[in-house]
Amino acid sequence: MTVAREDSLAFVIVQDRQLLHRLSDSAKRMVAEGLRRGETERCHQAIDLLLNPDVNIFCDAGTLIVICARPVDRFFVADGWLAAENLMLTACAMGLGSCVVGAALPVLMDSATAAQLGIPVDYRAVAPVIIGRSRGDVPASPRRQPLVLAWH
Repeated sequence: MTVAREDSLAFVIVQDRQLLHRLSDSAKRMVAEGLRRGETERCHQAIDLLLNPDVNIFCDAGTLIVICARPVDRFFVADGWLAAENLMLTACAMGLGSCVVGAALPVLMDSATAAQLGIPVDYRAVAPVIIGRSRGDVPASPRRQPLVLAWH
């Protein structure tokens, strides 16, 4: 049996630089507030970095794509992350850089911000991905052997 899941994924594309900066500043404040509750030395260092006005959590990328999903089943978040992976692989194939910015999720899930971005109330932001051109050569990430917990 096939279940039709019409429009379970949707995308919001943000290229307005001023809006990107406002979203970055709001996200930094929200993450810093959460870290303040942790009260460790590492948290204080992260808070200082987040509150630096020169830090942009979107790395000054020109495009933020917010992958949104309707909670139609228990896999809606996974579907959004699979879409993010496909988006990032496509960007790489096109010679573009990309990065998931998980720190942006709290502000993107805020109802006022979601409304401002045009995210309907029956959708949730699940995966924010920035796309842009790298400022220089980006070294390959080191590959680690997978941790196999069991092999039956």
